[in-house]
Amino acid sequence: MHESIHKKLIEMLTHTMKRVREDRNCQLPCVAILELLLPEEHRQQQQSETVEPNGLVVTANPFTINLSLAFLTLGVNRSSPSACSDLLPGLLTFLACLLLEGLPQKEGSFYSDNCVGISHI
Repeated sequence: MHESIHKKLIEMLTHTMKRVREDRNCQLPCVAILELLLPEEHRQQQQSETVEPNGLVVTANPFTINLSLAFLTLGVNRSSPSACSDLLPGLLTFLACLLLEGLPQKEGSFYSDNCVGISHI
């Protein structure tokens, strides 16, 4: 059952990506996509003036991260400069969380087991 749902989801997302790539006028909700990547604590801290990435951990699974980054890559290229500037704080927080996760966790180890690659950015 799970495998058939996963396969259908992949088919739908592949179709959506194909259509979005072809239609340069299609605007994507980049802020909402970026929120999928940010830890819950970050969304709660956004109410205050400063957001500290210390201690925040990206909890999205790799599937969500990869898809979100792929859609952000498409969406940012179609966004206005002001819309892109609205994304900057969240993108920096996301990168900071990933980099902090990659700091030494164990003696002699640089990468943690849950550190995600950031090849899309």
